[in-house]
Amino acid sequence: MPRANDSRQRMLISAATLMAQRGVGATGLREVAEHAGVSRGSISHHFPGGKAEMVGDAVRLAGSAAAATIADSKDTASAIDSICDIYRAALEHSDFRAACPVGALAAEAQADPDLTAAAAGVFEEWRVRLVELLEAEGTADPVAAADLAIASVEGALLLCRVQRSVEPLEHVRDGLHRALA
Repeated sequence: MPRANDSRQRMLISAATLMAQRGVGATGLREVAEHAGVSRGSISHHFPGGKAEMVGDAVRLAGSAAAATIADSKDTASAIDSICDIYRAALEHSDFRAACPVGALAAEAQADPDLTAAAAGVFEEWRVRLVELLEAEGTADPVAAADLAIASVEGALLLCRVQRSVEPLEHVRDGLHRALA
């Protein structure tokens, strides 16, 4: 995630962090402001569209950070390692409360087409970055392989949270290395 050097940025990072821990529905604007260390008035100033605007922007920010990690990787294996390392640290740091804010939004956003589109856009951005790496490696069906990687990691995060262990994420990492080699 980018450094939080202003109140808007701090609120976006806080929103993504809290959504990853609690889900979208359980993340309130008051909690985001408190977590970010800003006044509640900052919310309406920076996000005139309210919670939906903040959630969409927070998910896009978190998603872009992950996409940049993938794009900066030299190959698919290192991209998977980097993403798994980021999520492993988030899980362990949060005592298995936090996973992926994009996954949290995707699980809850069906009633709001704009938020559904935000989550879909992030997943598409990740897919594009992975497909670029997979095509460069000569993978026969890079789109299917990218979808496999994204779905596997997102699913592993759910298992990690309920099992309170990073073991499922490590199994998925190892499995993806074998499957995509």
